[in-house]
Amino acid sequence: MRKNPARINVAWVHSTTAIPSPDARFRSLLLGILLIGAVLRLYGFTGGLPAVTDSDEPLFVVIALKMLAGHGLNPGWFGHPATITFYCLVLVFGLAIGAGLLTGHYSSLHDFIARMYLDPSILFISGRLLIILFALISIILTAMIARRLFYKRVALISALLLALNPLHISYSQIIRTDIQVTVFMLLCVLYSIRIARRGLLADYAKAGFCLALACATKWPAANIAICMASAALYHALQRPDQARTQARNLAFGAMVSVLSLALISPYLILDYRTVMANLGGEMQLHHLGATGGGFWYNIGWYIAHPFRDSIGTAGILLVITGMVLVLRRGLPAFILLPPVFIFMVSISYQTLIWDRWVIPLLPFVSIFIAYAVCSIARALALHIGKPRARPAALLLMLLALTVPMVATVKSNAAERITDTRNVAAAWVMKHVPSGQTIFLEHFGFDLLRGGWRLIFPAGDVGCVDVAAQLGGKIKYDQMGKWRGSRAIVDYGTVNAKNLGTCAADYAIFSHYDRYARERAVYPHEAARYEAAIRAGTLMATFRPVPGEIGGPTLRIVRMKHGFKKN
Repeated sequence: MRKNPARINVAWVHSTTAIPSPDARFRSLLLGILLIGAVLRLYGFTGGLPAVTDSDEPLFVVIALKMLAGHGLNPGWFGHPATITFYCLVLVFGLAIGAGLLTGHYSSLHDFIARMYLDPSILFISGRLLIILFALISIILTAMIARRLFYKRVALISALLLALNPLHISYSQIIRTDIQVTVFMLLCVLYSIRIARRGLLADYAKAGFCLALACATKWPAANIAICMASAALYHALQRPDQARTQARNLAFGAMVSVLSLALISPYLILDYRTVMANLGGEMQLHHLGATGGGFWYNIGWYIAHPFRDSIGTAGILLVITGMVLVLRRGLPAFILLPPVFIFMVSISYQTLIWDRWVIPLLPFVSIFIAYAVCSIARALALHIGKPRARPAALLLMLLALTVPMVATVKSNAAERITDTRNVAAAWVMKHVPSGQTIFLEHFGFDLLRGGWRLIFPAGDVGCVDVAAQLGGKIKYDQMGKWRGSRAIVDYGTVNAKNLGTCAADYAIFSHYDRYARERAVYPHEAARYEAAIRAGTLMATFRPVPGEIGGPTLRIVRMKHGFKKN
């Protein structure tokens, strides 16, 4: 009897063809995106070391190292407040030191400390790897949010755009709080989606705890609380009979957040005097190179600089398109739009402007672009009546977006690997005799083994010996007092009465050009640099070259009679 060809063993077909499930393909593609993101962030992430090119990185390293050395769980600084960052660094540094002792790389803790002062690279590398890990987690969370609000294609494109974002990559390679706080904010968003759909008390508690983690990392993260509130409102609108319940649940979530913050960072309460002093120090009206110009000016600056530099003009237009399209979607509108609006308004009202302040917005930006691109590709395919044209349209738009982003990433990496401060150090090693005193304004750890006496500006007391500072003879807390209310400690801001302590054979000026560009705001600082340069002999000037050499313009001056009091 002839078998019916229509009767096919479905299980046999699946077992022999081994077609991956949609979820398996999604996970594989997301893993590929993560690998791309990891490679881009690992490339050049050690750039500059052992010199440190970011002025705030040593702050985090020094405080975490002090805590690890047995000085307790109180960081003693709460400017961000950065509590979670400090605790994570303590853990990572402890593991790095422990591994070094177990492998015999260090003979003792004393040996480690002695070698660390000459070359702290191990601490900065381990700390930067920690931030890279959080950056990859932020990519995963972005994909998860986009998938829960839209569909897989939007999720994958969102992850890809964030993985390739030049600004996100740059701050993934620096020990700061911005990438880490982004992760906790995204976790709060994820639980807010659950709140909107389920309205369970447990979801409010989890969202509140993530909010606490975010606030313990960086104060402005408190703005993400709007996401919890808008999610509660959405659920109440869908289920009016649960409106009172959701209000009580929201209050409970807020209480969990406050209590969690107190438990996570108890010294915010126990050491509130330091907290208030640090917050006062962070509230600067002027900062060299970062003074804003009012609300609307600041908004324009953020759009024209960090956003355009990272996603391009086309990306900005697609963000706007995506936000308009999301307005027609219920849940995505409630989850995505309020935090973006509140956060943008919050940072734009500040007197200072920093590109890093938009880092928490980049996942949202990526989602808006991804949704816009997918929607436009679908509309074009329907318009021309060729559904198969949709992938081609999608690919072309993505190439137009990502090719410039990759080019910027490559350029940034080159500038990070070769910095003017490293070039200047090489010149000093070649031309400055051992035993000379060198004044410098950057953290030139690469010069510590050259046999020179290095001095560094410290504010009220003038200049201090770098070796003494690193050897623990000068405490960080004391350095903070000497700094006072200064936003930047450099030659321009040293107390005039103690300028004589900065006398040196050579000076490496890093900040003069920045003061010269803002002479109207900093006339005395600019004049002081100019007087010092005139008093000596300009030996070399090193300028950044876009796409090749990063860093500030450096001037090396040979001083004939030290620095004059002016």
